[in-house]
Amino acid sequence: MYRVHPDPGSWIDELDEALVKHIRRQMRRLTYQDGDILCPTWQPVKGVYEIYSGAVKLIAASADGREMIINVIHAGHTMNESLLIADRLLTGSSAVCVGETEVGLLPADDFRKLRVDYPEINAHLARRLAMRNMATSNQLIDASLHRLELRLAFLIYTYARPDEDGGTWLNFTQDDLANMSGVSRQSISRIIRAWDDEGLIELGYGRLRIPDFPKLLKAADPR
Repeated sequence: MYRVHPDPGSWIDELDEALVKHIRRQMRRLTYQDGDILCPTWQPVKGVYEIYSGAVKLIAASADGREMIINVIHAGHTMNESLLIADRLLTGSSAVCVGETEVGLLPADDFRKLRVDYPEINAHLARRLAMRNMATSNQLIDASLHRLELRLAFLIYTYARPDEDGGTWLNFTQDDLANMSGVSRQSISRIIRAWDDEGLIELGYGRLRIPDFPKLLKAADPR
């Protein structure tokens, strides 16, 4: 499948063990509660965050209060690198914690210095940013060309994570899925209920499990 996960893992973990330890010694460990704002739109970016537990939603808002979820970053992944590489101080979106969230903060100046002192870091960053761009491009294509069922299946594939039983799970609410799909919650709920009745997904509180994604994809696109 041509799909890629927007955050395939932390680039830090791919580095030499000694360099990994060096980087993590420079990181401050911080804990936030559900709903806390990690990076407000009105404050300059402090540095690169690595998510240790919980999750972070990147949310953009209009002047009249409408919101759009741009991305959801789970444990084991990082954020803000592209902003710092581009020398952008403001994000244009707020990073909001989902559940109790623990992160490591690598200050912006330390991140910039590491890229100069250890140029091998840049190859890993380039791969990560390219995969994120591909995922964003896929979502734009979906929004323009595909029927809602297929768009929803691809959205689930993009953000779902594997579980111990061979399936995958998605820690999103139906409101989140509607927001990211650009449709009403009622439209998403209708599809989710039908998939649940057919055994294609298993609903839980604020999350859903996909036992067999290829089977779900076939149902969403029965050509």
